[in-house]
Parts: sequence; structure tokens; C-alpha cells
Amino acid sequence: MAIKDIFDMTAGTSTGSILAAGLAYPDLNNMETKKPAFFADDLLKIYAERGGEIFVKKSLNWLITAGIIIILIVVFGSLSYIAGNYIYDNK
Repeated sequence: MAIKDIFDMTAGTSTGSILAAGLAYPDLNNMETKKPAFFADDLLKIYAERGGEIFVKKSLNWLITAGIIIILIVVFGSLSYIAGNYIYDNK
């Protein structure tokens, strides 16, 4: 029995959506049997063999990352301070 026969809908986020689509994708060569093209073992094999192609690592310079974090802290901290003062002053 295939996953598609057990559930009415499958969904996921990121890699989960790839797996959900893979488990629901029909075998176009055997439409009369209504079997899926991929089973969990097939998807595991694809991830193991081609995971490096599917998920390419992107490296950011640590200094850029630290700068972005500092900017976000300053911006959101300022907004929080302004909003807090506004709410306090208008009570």
C-alpha cells in the first residue's frame, strides 16, 4: 500500500514538501495501476546519492552574518523602545 492511498493530502516545508510530492507523484508509465512513481526507499536513495546536488551549501562570511544580526537587534530594539514609550505615554 502506498502513502497516497492512506492520506487524502500530504504537505511539508522545505525537504518535507519534496518528500510529500515524491510520495504522491504518479507513475506515468503505469497509470492504470495507480501506483506512485516513488516509495520512501526510493526517495531515501535519491537523497543519499544526490543530496549534495539538491542542497548546495552557501557560506556567508561570519563578519557579514554578525553585522546583519547587530543591525536587526538595533532596528527591532529601537522599534520596541519607541512602541513601549508610545503605549506608556498614551495610557
